[in-house]
Amino acid sequence: MKIRPFLMSALLLAVFFFSYNSCTPEKRSPTIAFPYLWLDEPGFGGDIDQQGIVEPSGICFHPLRKTLFVVSDEGELFEIETDGTPVSNVVIPPGGLDLEDVTVHPKTGLLYLVVEGDDVVLEYDPDKKEVMRMFPVNREYEGDPNFLQKQVEEFDNGIESIAFVLDEDHPEGGTFYMGN
Repeated sequence: MKIRPFLMSALLLAVFFFSYNSCTPEKRSPTIAFPYLWLDEPGFGGDIDQQGIVEPSGICFHPLRKTLFVVSDEGELFEIETDGTPVSNVVIPPGGLDLEDVTVHPKTGLLYLVVEGDDVVLEYDPDKKEVMRMFPVNREYEGDPNFLQKQVEEFDNGIESIAFVLDEDHPEGGTFYMGN
């Protein structure tokens, strides 16, 4: 088999660059720098919380509004621009709820708020600023009545996280995934 000189040169050059990049001990900088303080890394400082949110516990990006929604353990829902500029904040009725996380349905724009310890997910309309529906979450799974643990005096008191995954074939438009 005969390899043309040009192809042989290109092949050798590719092998050289691959070997150099995989064997060099120095770390490469990311192409996109994380814009805010991350693990005390110098040069990336900043705090987008211009509202002094007490105990923020969940955040999501709203693709239709191009804003961030943040929930707090104090039962508040904040909407902020991606640079931290305040848009709005509301106390979710009846108040005093321990909101743990938030996710968004990217087609409808509705938000879903996890209430830790109460075992419910609230469907919230950010345009009307009201709770539309409430979904109870069963702690039982495969015969274990306390599968979703309730530890009132501990940090783990039920649902800790929620994500919505869009599925056009699903009757409700997608599936929720929750963490405990």
